[in-house]
Amino acid sequence: MSEWQGQKTEQQFKNVKSEVSGLIIRQQYGSNYIDKYASYNTSMADKVGVPYGQYAYARFVSGR
Repeated sequence: MSEWQGQKTEQQFKNVKSEVSGLIIRQQYGSNYIDKYASYNTSMADKVGVPYGQYAYARFVSGR
């Protein structure tokens, strides 16, 4: 789940709780960009009791 899905309502989080066993929530994209809804998504998942994991999308550059 990331900002690409838009900001979901509390009711949408409650609905998804019965449809999935958990969420994977993006926290960042590269080293300088924090997902717009990262904090919101994790707090809503906590609030309604949806288990979740978090990930950071990595963008690597050559060290040469």
